[in-house]
Amino acid sequence: MTESDDAREPRDARVASTPMGSNRLPSDAFSTLIEAATALCSTRHLRDLLVTMMERARDVMDAEASSVMLVDEPSGTLRWKVAVGDKVTALETLSVPIGEGIAGRVAASGQTLRIDDVQSDPRWDGRRFDAATGFTTRSMLCVPIRTPENRIIGVIQVLNRRGGPFSDDDDRLLQALAGMGGVAIENARLYEHLEEEVAERTAALRRTLAELREAQVQLVQSEKMAALGALVAGVAHEINTPLGSVMSNIDIVGRALAKIEAVATDPGRAEEAKRYLERATGIVEVSRDACRRIAEIVRSLRSFSRLDEAERQLAGEEPHHGPPRVRILAARRLSPQSAEPSLLESARERDASDHRRR
Repeated sequence: MTESDDAREPRDARVASTPMGSNRLPSDAFSTLIEAATALCSTRHLRDLLVTMMERARDVMDAEASSVMLVDEPSGTLRWKVAVGDKVTALETLSVPIGEGIAGRVAASGQTLRIDDVQSDPRWDGRRFDAATGFTTRSMLCVPIRTPENRIIGVIQVLNRRGGPFSDDDDRLLQALAGMGGVAIENARLYEHLEEEVAERTAALRRTLAELREAQVQLVQSEKMAALGALVAGVAHEINTPLGSVMSNIDIVGRALAKIEAVATDPGRAEEAKRYLERATGIVEVSRDACRRIAEIVRSLRSFSRLDEAERQLAGEEPHHGPPRVRILAARRLSPQSAEPSLLESARERDASDHRRR
C-alpha cells in the first residue's frame, strides 16, 4: 500500500495492530471460543472444518455472511474455499491476487482490516464479486490466518454485522478464531495428506497382491504342466515296458509256429511239436498279461482325467502324484522283470538250443 493509499484511507477503516493478549474478551466470547475449539478439534476434513469456522464466525458476530480464502502459492492468489450466507456461495469459484483488494492486502501484510463502509473505501475492489453474487457488501472485518510458525495461509472475512459496526471485541474474537483455525487447517491438511498416502499405498499393495496372485497362478500352472509332463513320461515308460515284451514275444511265437509247422507232418517228431506248442502257449499268456496291465493303466488314466480339481483336493491327491492305481503300477507292477521273466527266458534259451542242434 503506497503513501497515497494511506492518505486516502477513510476514517472508518481501522487497522487492528493491538496484540491479542492486551485486551480481555467478554466471558460470553470465551464460551464461544471454547465451543469453536471443540468443534474444530472434532473435524478432520478440511472443507468441513472451514464450514464450521465460517458458521461460527457468522453466528457469533450476527453477520450476514462470512468466507474463508486460502493462499494458493503456485498462482500467488487467494482462493475462496468456503462462503457461508445468502447469495455468496458463488464466490467459491473465484480468486484474488495477493496484495490486491482488502483480502489481498491482509494476506500480504498480516494485519487485520476493519472497514465500516467498504463502498467508500478505495482499496475495496469487491464490486465485481457483489455483481457476480447479487450480495451487497456494506461492512467487513478481515483477519489473517496464521500457522503456529507464523506463516500466513489465508484470510477470514465477516461481512455486514447486523447490530451495527464491528467492535474491538469482534476484532479480537475473530483473530482468536483465526489462530485456532490456522492450527486446525494445518492438522486437516496433514490428515488429508496422510489419507492420500494411505490410499496410494493401499492401492499399491492391492496391485502387488494381484500380481502375486497372478504369479502364483502361473507358477501353479507351470508346476501342473511340469508334473503332467513327468506323469506322461512315466506312464509312457511303463507302457513301453510290457509293450516291448509283447513285441519280443510275437517274434518268438512266430518262430515257434514255424517250427511246429515244419514238424507237424512228421509223426516221429510229435513230442518236439508238443514242446514248441507249450512254449508258444506260455509266451502268449505272458503277452496277454502284459496287455492286461497296459489296459489297466489306460483305465486308471481315464478315471483320473474325469476328476475335477475339487475332487482331487478332497481326495488329497495332487496332479503330480497321479491316481492311486497309476502309482501302484508305476512303483510295483510294471518293472521290466515283472512279467514272469523265468518263463520268457526259458523259452528263449530253448529256442536257441534247438537252433544250434539244427
